Amino acid sequence: MNQSLYKHLQKVAAAGQTISYKDLAKKTGYSGPRDKKLHEDLGECSEQSLQQNRFLLSSVVVHKSGQMGPGEGFYWLARHLGLKVGKSMFNKTRFFQHQLDLVYVYYYKGNLPAPL
Repeated sequence: MNQSLYKHLQKVAAAGQTISYKDLAKKTGYSGPRDKKLHEDLGECSEQSLQQNRFLLSSVVVHKSGQMGPGEGFYWLARHLGLKVGKSMFNKTRFFQHQLDLVYVYYYKGNLPAPL
């Protein structure tokens, strides 16, 4: 797992923020927001955070425009990991918001190094 990426996601969460795929790629050395390795590494970060803390840390990564939520890979991974995600946009949005809330609550309580 890419520890640098994981730590950056933690800092974004501790600041109570989200980050776009594009900005994350730029700040963590990936070739761009569609970089396959970026998405693989985000999946590994989420698997680790789910095992350790029971939430998907990659929920802080969102599209810069449009729905301003995660990509379809986020929902695919959640289902693959056994989480229940509805198929409608309403249910997906509820799932995403719940994951984001869990991340913020955990990191807001000081379970991380200094913010960004």
